[in-house]
Amino acid sequence: MTNEYELADDKREKLIFEKEDLLAPLRQGMLAPPHPMYPGMTDTNYYNGDVKEAHPSQGEK
Repeated sequence: MTNEYELADDKREKLIFEKEDLLAPLRQGMLAPPHPMYPGMTDTNYYNGDVKEAHPSQGEK
């Protein structure tokens, strides 16, 4: 007996998951997406890890 298992069911429809089914719930203090883009940055900056802090509108609570 292990923690590894395969999804199995008698109907294919039960194995089709929508995006909402796969998303985890937001934890306390988390903001719902979409989040605003940091001023002066592009998506490339995000992919490169250049954005090091939250958007000013998401300031500390």
